[in-house]
Amino acid sequence: MHKKIKNIIAVTLIIGAFSCILPANSFIPGSIEAYASTYESASEGELSSLTITRSTGSEIELLDSYYGNEVSLSSKKDYYVELTGTDGFEISADVKGSGYVVKQFTSADKKEKGEDIGEYVKINSSSENIYLRTYESEDAYKEAYDDDDVTDCEKTYVIHVKKPAVNSEEEEDTDHAYLKSMYLSDGDIDFLKSKYSYDVNVDENVEEIIIRATPEDGNDLVEINGQSVEEDNNYEKTVSLDKGKNIIEVYVENNDDKETYTLNVYRGKPSTSTTSSTQTSTSSTTNTQNFNVQSDIKKFNAWQSVD
Repeated sequence: MHKKIKNIIAVTLIIGAFSCILPANSFIPGSIEAYASTYESASEGELSSLTITRSTGSEIELLDSYYGNEVSLSSKKDYYVELTGTDGFEISADVKGSGYVVKQFTSADKKEKGEDIGEYVKINSSSENIYLRTYESEDAYKEAYDDDDVTDCEKTYVIHVKKPAVNSEEEEDTDHAYLKSMYLSDGDIDFLKSKYSYDVNVDENVEEIIIRATPEDGNDLVEINGQSVEEDNNYEKTVSLDKGKNIIEVYVENNDDKETYTLNVYRGKPSTSTTSSTQTSTSSTTNTQNFNVQSDIKKFNAWQSVD
């Protein structure tokens, strides 16, 4: 046999032998390590593993807030990631329970068609939310989608994604799309303009909630659950509440920036975790104010706000 062919066969056999001996997660030159975040105590319908990977192959850490501490997958349903070095990522996830499936969504729209886990998620703005919803089966997902309510699921996870500014000079020149204040007709929040996620508890008999989201700049676009709200109507929208968890998104946009504030409103089912913390501004104190407001829809005695 030709000597060169013998050498090729020998090298192939050596590589094969090492592949059998080394564990699957051992480093091999040219590969990138990625360790899935696992949750061994997951209940049926909960995620038991979650990995977010850049297009370059490196894993993105899960954080407890923007620019916060690294955390592992747990019973929490909100996680934060800082996206650097790429314009998007892929998600890998497993669900506890035989037959359960997970779908990924790019908005809180109940009618959005979900994608299978693993489809590339491109992030086009400075901050976006990606939703992972688990279903008892593929048929359960299809039924929810056909009924125009994909939120009729087992569990919902929110991945809050932020792309940092390219450099400090650009950051200084950026006109951020912040809210000046947010008022709710029911429930309490400690509002800060650079805090993007809140848990709100309301009584079971509260069938709707009025949200007033006032931007810092009156020229900014403001949408609540995808519908524009105007200054002439005090930037207000009435949102119907289902029993249990309701996800309400307040979107703010100007020429330089886009921001999304998320309200997790629990009707008759208190949140099991404290309000999600995010990167906050350096302002030191906040003051709670009570207002008597007469609405065209109904009268509320206590709008809650923190400016």
